Amino acid sequence: GHTYVDGSCSVCGTAQPVIDPNAVLDNATISFADKANRTEYSTSKQVWVQNGITVTNNKGASTSNVGDYANPARFYKSSTLIIEGKGMTKIVFECDISTYNGETKDYTTPLKTALEAIEGATVTMNNKTVTVEFATAQDSLTLSLAGGQARIYSFTVNP
Repeated sequence: GHTYVDGSCSVCGTAQPVIDPNAVLDNATISFADKANRTEYSTSKQVWVQNGITVTNNKGASTSNVGDYANPARFYKSSTLIIEGKGMTKIVFECDISTYNGETKDYTTPLKTALEAIEGATVTMNNKTVTVEFATAQDSLTLSLAGGQARIYSFTVNP
């Protein structure tokens, strides 16, 4: 992964690619491995941007601030998650299932449940991967994480 600062990678010097906002996404990935792709953060909202994908996490309840985490990013219960990207027909999410004090915590099912609420969506889950396919292309999705916390490492649009 590149870390772009002022139009070029601070590690290798490669120029930052220019993404055409009208181009349909093709195998575009957004990573939450670190906070480099996060462009805005407060306890009420965070915004992540990479490869033509924008993810906005809005605080959903007064008792559940937006988490300051990466690897994976944490999207809490009651949050509203907005995913924007041109022509999304399929999204593959890489999520977290953790063991803490001997207890397994599933952070995939709340995401799966939120995606299943979208009309015309087909959702499958395989271990830590949640896949959603849409009958028609979407440029924006709004998800309510009413079922609990989701932890996401990355996702790829139109793989």
